[in-house]
Amino acid sequence: NRMLHGFEHVKIECIAGVTGSKSLDVLTESLKCNIPEKKAKRFISSIGFSQIKVVQKPKTVGDMCIEGAKKCMVASNTSPNEIDALIFISQSHDYIVPATSYTMQNRLGLNNNIIMLDLVQGCSGFVYGLFYASTLIESKICRKVLVCCGDLALRDLDCFVSQKSNNFVFADGAGVALLSFDDKKTSSSYLIKSYGEKSDVVMNQKSGFRYYRSLTPSTMDDFKINGVELASFEVNEGVACVKEHLSSVHLSFDDLSYLIIHQCNRAVINSFALSIGIDLKKVPFLAENTGNTSSASIPLGITENIKNLPKLRTNKTLLLGIGVGLSIASGVVDLSETLVLPTVYLR
Repeated sequence: NRMLHGFEHVKIECIAGVTGSKSLDVLTESLKCNIPEKKAKRFISSIGFSQIKVVQKPKTVGDMCIEGAKKCMVASNTSPNEIDALIFISQSHDYIVPATSYTMQNRLGLNNNIIMLDLVQGCSGFVYGLFYASTLIESKICRKVLVCCGDLALRDLDCFVSQKSNNFVFADGAGVALLSFDDKKTSSSYLIKSYGEKSDVVMNQKSGFRYYRSLTPSTMDDFKINGVELASFEVNEGVACVKEHLSSVHLSFDDLSYLIIHQCNRAVINSFALSIGIDLKKVPFLAENTGNTSSASIPLGITENIKNLPKLRTNKTLLLGIGVGLSIASGVVDLSETLVLPTVYLR
């Protein structure tokens, strides 16, 4: 499989999750939007989010990632001078210019001999970041790489008026991983798939220069999601990708400790498990009290629920991100020696 990428000497040293200390009760927020209580409760039962985490203004994704990166470096006894690359992945960058990674460099005390890479990815972003970091490390360009990802729900945007359900799904969060070269063999593999023909399924037409250069900008949509088509894609194409990945590396679902999927909502995750035909405990829903934090949902799901993932260190784990693009990033990784840090809740 030419889209399968294997690595033999990359270790995920540390994972940190960061979100806000403030929680919004989904039912309360639903009633504020004049949604009937019965309908709201039915919606909550389906998506599975009873609370969503928010970060207080003026904090940004960059701020959250700074906290997570510092925790990872301290916990792994890594000096800032040892970091050879910083990969930042988000849809809500601190700035368009300059790239957010450059604004983080001095705050983290990183030196000037460093590679900076900013990516625009959504829910597949964390796994995408692990893949890019692995390519830099396996090629021996870098020995240690920080992967920082996350998003803000951006409730101030018009989209949270035109699509009310966004208020009760999306949350603020960030995830950080520190990867390093491992002299001993530590196998991992990634399968990346891209579906640009479906780029309009999740799109914010008012977010770039095409909007400003349009003769009729008022006709363009703000941030819109075709939820039905996206959910169908996540289940159908996601299941197919996972099966292809495992077949290519000669593994079965029994060989995995867990299959941790982007925490879009409970309904999709349950449908995913049922489509595969495996126990729901092996495809856990980890975001009931957090919400959909985009690219941060996998690392946050792990850090917030590490006590409920007792088998995480026993076998390989499959991480699956699916989202805007549309894109899929699947990673079979070894977390047996990975430091999973306590979640940071910013005030």
